[in-house]
Amino acid sequence: MPFGFGVRACIGKRIANIEMECLLSNLIRNYKVETEQLEYRFKSTFVNYPVGEMKLKITKKKKIVNR
Repeated sequence: MPFGFGVRACIGKRIANIEMECLLSNLIRNYKVETEQLEYRFKSTFVNYPVGEMKLKITKKKKIVNR
């Protein structure tokens, strides 16, 4: 539990979650994420993580100017 739980939970947990949401939304809005792999394998523990490499191609989207 990275932020703890209950009465002793981290007071910055909500701010950290909001920052992660903002980062992810900006990445999705401004970049195109592609993969050539059809399937990934994951190992299930407390947190799922990929087995092996995840090869992603990230390219910046072109901005469209409306006039």
